Amino acid sequence: MEVTTRSIGVDGSLQALKACTEDRPGLERCQVKALNFRSTFHHTLDGKGRTSVPSRFREIFAELAREATGTEEETIVLTRHVDPCLIAFPPSAWFAFEAKVAELPQLSRKATLLKRVFIAHAEECPIDAHGRIRISQPLRSFAALEREVIWVGQINNCEIWSPTRWDEYLRKRTADEAVMAEALDELDDLPF
Repeated sequence: MEVTTRSIGVDGSLQALKACTEDRPGLERCQVKALNFRSTFHHTLDGKGRTSVPSRFREIFAELAREATGTEEETIVLTRHVDPCLIAFPPSAWFAFEAKVAELPQLSRKATLLKRVFIAHAEECPIDAHGRIRISQPLRSFAALEREVIWVGQINNCEIWSPTRWDEYLRKRTADEAVMAEALDELDDLPF
């Protein structure tokens, strides 16, 4: 039996799964390795502002670095989010975002807002030999990060929240069942 393995990158493209079986006549089985950030992980922040990157997320960052550059240099681009948390991107996804912003008319209000909120606060954070990143004081202050942090997978990126803000966000957003039902209705043909 012929087996092939394909990675589905953080762009969330499920076309790779379809192509995995269509482009190889007679292929009996296809293993797909999803490179999606998912789940929630609780970690601590030390006195120097360092926190461990969840091991599953480190694996994804490393695989994406291999695919993009051929190296395993693990780096995260960290910036402010529109919600009271931080958002972490693999460098390849971040550079694609920057390229899209650069294509906007430079004096447009949208481009200016995106540059001031996201790009002006972005920092490249290398993952050290112990699997940690250092979060700068300005970013820690913005997200109210103190001793505990929560890493939240978001398919093509991940977020870093303070536990208090995360609990508050979930309590407010999930209290309205109609909003949750509407969000699920936007997804057609769910398998459940």
